[in-house]
Amino acid sequence: MSGEDTGQECGIYYNLIKRIINSGLIKVMRKIKNIVRNYLWKMLKVKTRLKSGLWLKIQSDSDFSVFSEIFLNKEYDDAIQFFFSENIAHPLILDLGANVGYFSLRIADELLQRNNDNFLIYSIEASDSNYLLLKDRINQPLLSNKIIATHGLAGLKTGFAYLSTNTNHFGFGITNNRTSTKVNYVNIENLINELNIPISIMKCDIEGSEEIFLSQYPLLLQKVNIAVIEFHNSSINYDKCIEHLTQAGLKYLKTLNEIPRYKTSVQIFKRQV
Repeated sequence: MSGEDTGQECGIYYNLIKRIINSGLIKVMRKIKNIVRNYLWKMLKVKTRLKSGLWLKIQSDSDFSVFSEIFLNKEYDDAIQFFFSENIAHPLILDLGANVGYFSLRIADELLQRNNDNFLIYSIEASDSNYLLLKDRINQPLLSNKIIATHGLAGLKTGFAYLSTNTNHFGFGITNNRTSTKVNYVNIENLINELNIPISIMKCDIEGSEEIFLSQYPLLLQKVNIAVIEFHNSSINYDKCIEHLTQAGLKYLKTLNEIPRYKTSVQIFKRQV
């Protein structure tokens, strides 16, 4: 092997080692950055008081991302306005995939501003960490017995599944990895059937389990007046989802948001008169 060949080979190895080191350093720096940012959020103890008197906490980058989506960008507001146009005196609301509670708090805030405190919200969340934050954030005097938080998966009516973990509030989903967190399914009909009243609005953001949920709950869907659903098209058969909704008497109204890169969309459906 010539000296020139040896030099080229050394250069290749040098660049490879450099990339490996740099890649490792980047990962370490990102972890340190996240630790510092989360620490600063906790130190700041950011809270904001809404017009209704409810309080919101923002304690992480993930919090701010979801808060911005719902309160600043008002992604669900068109659906909420359809809901209020019905003038329902005693609304029942389902929040499936409640995360840390921002949608539930958004709609509760609007109801309280309209002097309507005769509402009931069921907030269902599968992630252990999100559920604990949800419980904490709805623990307010104005919401006493008005938001009921339930820990579990929406989809099948019985059994369990493994939930992928994530350092963010979002992105949790069903996985085949048995080392992940085991979570039981919630039978949603058992939660609300004794109420025997229509579901005024249902928000569903359950990270790719929406087809399973829609197929399992035809009778529940027949009670829903307005549904706002986030579809994760890489994990579902979208046409089947639409078929289930149509059979339940729910008609497509509009798309609120669409992200082609992730194959997701948020759409509103309303009961046909």
